[in-house]
Parts: sequence; C-alpha cells; structure tokens
Amino acid sequence: MIHQGPGFPSIERAWVYAATRELTDEEIAEIRRQMDDFLRSWEDHGVPLRASGDVLHRRFVVLFAKNPNGRVDGCAIDKSVLWMKNLGAQLKVDFFDRMKLFYFKDNHVHMVDKDELNKLYQCGEIDDNTLFFNTVVQTREEFDHQWLLPFKDHWARRFIGVGQAI
Repeated sequence: MIHQGPGFPSIERAWVYAATRELTDEEIAEIRRQMDDFLRSWEDHGVPLRASGDVLHRRFVVLFAKNPNGRVDGCAIDKSVLWMKNLGAQLKVDFFDRMKLFYFKDNHVHMVDKDELNKLYQCGEIDDNTLFFNTVVQTREEFDHQWLLPFKDHWARRFIGVGQAI
C-alpha cells in the first residue's frame, strides 16, 4: 500500500533514495506501480513487513518498514537495495550517489555536489536558512522531524570552510 505525506503510518525504519535527476510523470507512475508490488511482497526472514512508501518532490523514493516481530534486519534491507538498484538501472537514474545533496529554494528542488557547497555558500546561492533535505534519516520519527532542515542544522553544514578560507 502506498501512502503519501503525513498519512505514512507511524512505523520504524526509513530509507530515502535520491534520484540524480528529476523524475518524469511516467517514471513516477512506474515506480509507484513497482513499489506497490515490492511492498506487498517485502519480508524479513519469512515475516511480512508492514511497509509503505512513495515518490516525493519528483526526486526521492521513500520507504518505511516495520517488522512486527522486531527490527528490520539485513536480509530485508538487502532486498530493498536490490530493488532500488534494479529500478535505477531500468530508469537509467542513480539513486546511490551519496555525494549529492538536495536543497529547496524558489519552490524547486536543487541538487549540488558536496564539493560545491563552499562555492555556493560563499556566493550566497545558499545560506544558513536554506532548507536542505536530510536523506540520511533512519527512522519515521527522524523523517517527521528532520527531513527538511535549515542548512545551519543540517549535517552537511560541517563541510563549509573545509579546505578553504572563508
């Protein structure tokens, strides 16, 4: 079952996969179709997971899962990673480039390479109040409260000034 926005059930683990390009309407529809099939069959050592997910902001595939018998284990995580890698290959989009960061400005999601942060910060394209997506959230609670953060509170803020004088 696919849920959107605040309707996601309050379940434990969260994964955010960020696309290195904006997804088309057709790609989003295909992802949602495949996601529905995947979520229905997703299990951990034979135990069906309570799972949901969606595509947000035309960039992010978000999955949530809870094992009713405990925590979601490596076997289930491996299945989701394999599904995402296959999906990326099919759509010719990278969901695993961890050097990319995403921020929201002028009502649009922008992508920046981690190595470009200093330049964007120094020229004023981004500042401490620019909203950045936190793609490393690990739980539903973190997603609810830390998914979109001002840059000053984002983990990537520590890279400003590294290797350069400000």
